[in-house]
Amino acid sequence: SGGGMAASLAPPPAVLAAAGKDSALSVGGSKLPIFSAAQETPPMQGTPPTQETLWQYCPPDGNTLGIRAAPDFNGDRTHNVLNPGEVFRVSHEVAGADRVMWLKLADGRGWAFDSKPGVGTLCLRHEDNPFLMQ
Repeated sequence: SGGGMAASLAPPPAVLAAAGKDSALSVGGSKLPIFSAAQETPPMQGTPPTQETLWQYCPPDGNTLGIRAAPDFNGDRTHNVLNPGEVFRVSHEVAGADRVMWLKLADGRGWAFDSKPGVGTLCLRHEDNPFLMQ
């Protein structure tokens, strides 16, 4: 009695898997865009993440770090910041210019960076954090 409508709104996983690398999926006459992580990552050298890593923001000047919308110092800033001492999860590490490692925050807030030319090291990896031991 009309209860099956909600189930038809989202395609089943098998349909999504069959769509593969197509840029759009046709569902009920509407084309829905399909985005993959590969399309969202800028064309820089990087390796696919094997697991999330933990980092800590340790600025020498005590300032907050303005999180970027993209891995670019001149890129738009999001409305989020990292506070001194903050520990955060990283889902992607991408090597940029000037030995800068761009860090994609696992919570979706945007991109941070481990160092900045003229400023120095800002973020340190938490190698010995118990969360990473399995």
